[in-house]
Amino acid sequence: MKNKILKVLKFLGRRVLFWLFIGALAGLLTSLLELAISIQLQVLLKALGFLQQEIILPGGFRPPDFSVTTFSIVLIVIGILKGIASFLIVQSSTVANELLNSRLKLLAFYETLCLKTGFISLSQINTKIGELFPKATNFCYYIALLLPILIHSTLLMVFMFINDWRSTLIGLAGLFVVAVLVFFINLKVHKVAKKVPAEYEALTRGITRVMRNWFLLKALHTTDNEYRGLVKSSLSYSTHSIRATLLVNTAAILPPIFGVILLALLIALHVKNPMVSSTSFLAFLYLFLRFVQMQSSVANYFGNLTTLYPHFKSSIKYFLGFDRSDIYRAVEPARLLQIQGKNIDEIHKTLNKIELNNLREQAVSKQSAPQLEVKNLCFRFSAKEKHLFENLSFTVQAGEHLGIIDRSGTGKSTLLGLLMGVLEPSMGDILIDGFSPKEYFEEKKHKIAYVGAEPFLIEGTIKENMLYGSNREYDYPAFEKALKAARLFDWFQAREEGLLYHISENGEGLSTGQKQRLSLARALLSEPTFLILDEVSANLDETTELEIADTVRELSGKCTALIVSHRSKLLKHANKIIILE
Repeated sequence: MKNKILKVLKFLGRRVLFWLFIGALAGLLTSLLELAISIQLQVLLKALGFLQQEIILPGGFRPPDFSVTTFSIVLIVIGILKGIASFLIVQSSTVANELLNSRLKLLAFYETLCLKTGFISLSQINTKIGELFPKATNFCYYIALLLPILIHSTLLMVFMFINDWRSTLIGLAGLFVVAVLVFFINLKVHKVAKKVPAEYEALTRGITRVMRNWFLLKALHTTDNEYRGLVKSSLSYSTHSIRATLLVNTAAILPPIFGVILLALLIALHVKNPMVSSTSFLAFLYLFLRFVQMQSSVANYFGNLTTLYPHFKSSIKYFLGFDRSDIYRAVEPARLLQIQGKNIDEIHKTLNKIELNNLREQAVSKQSAPQLEVKNLCFRFSAKEKHLFENLSFTVQAGEHLGIIDRSGTGKSTLLGLLMGVLEPSMGDILIDGFSPKEYFEEKKHKIAYVGAEPFLIEGTIKENMLYGSNREYDYPAFEKALKAARLFDWFQAREEGLLYHISENGEGLSTGQKQRLSLARALLSEPTFLILDEVSANLDETTELEIADTVRELSGKCTALIVSHRSKLLKHANKIIILE
């Protein structure tokens, strides 16, 4: 139990715990103000002549007789303080929620873009960012709201005992029955809620698969099957969500319903056989009504916590799966979040400084083309599966070009992932200039360029697209040379804006081949020493493919290249060719 508590505390972090503590203090203040309101209510009724007997509080304390003016001023002060306390409860909960959500998202971004732990699917990222993390942080949000209410409820109960202990015992006995019913409802909520994360991931995975293969599904006439699968996943997810919410809302309405019944019973008992003075009973009734309201919120929050617990548990497991140093580096930018919402311009300036420092570190290096050695490479995805590669060995000398042809359609992406350090070999060694691929690609001084089958463009000018990922400035002749090498210069010359010609993120107005050639121009601009071309000619015509092949040939000796293609013309100048069967 102690170990679990320590894990939760580590997961939350000091700043989140601080804001939870602030919320708890605000709850304590609210409870004291509730007591003050109950006393003020008695004083008002006495001042208006509705109560004739003396008001005596626990400990023999007698509140002073206030004038209506003084009473109004005190009530205003109590109202202001209560408003401030309510603000602190809600705002501290919101800040704790956003801090934790940001920490989790920053860690996911860090894992995806910095750790290079392996391929992370789009559906996995969408599930974490869109479902798992928000609901895990909502769990903490409800915890933050629940803590003040529990403190508030406890103090209200104490004050109720002080005013009328017999009525308090009867009321608590009735509410205990409600608590038992709420407990069993939450057991059902837990059974339903634990299915939701897996169903959301299945839905996201299905959507991702459909959107990536839309044309294929149309051609194969399998859209009906995919449609039925998506509908099933969507309705299953929604059904369990609705079911869990129904149970939570049912539990939330039980306290006020039973509370009204208990209130009528207590009033009848007091009228028939009064045990305390009317002023004490009046104060008790006010406190009991507020207590019942609190229990309704408690039941609602506990129900939501039960619903969100599977997400919270999974997020803790994910968070604590990283090294402490990685967690610190990943979540450190979250310190920029403040209770008042820090100026976004200041956040941008801080992050840009970090980026510029990194770029200055990268700028100092001239590297020669590397040598690639593969020795007895074996790989399989799991112990139950066959090896995709077994005892694969080859050497690519510095400046040579290796062509990879995949006839089976299953191995080239895996081999490329191994050579780039995204995947780890089951057996054997891969060395790039004596380093493992992961070490080599993490070293920022190496001049590496990659062009894939899908052109990657950002919204901005041609110049901004070509400079994307670059750590230096280039003069105009360098841009011209790269555009000519990518066989895009004629199209570029026809644009009046030149390098300032603006394109959208999707490259609207450019053909698929032009987008690909612009991506290639970006790769060639940096004069890389290690070039990876992954099905780069898939969207090019035969003439352009031959021209690109000649361009790549001109890099021979200056740049080691890995060229993956199922079209032989792009590989006609390769020094070595591996055919994956």
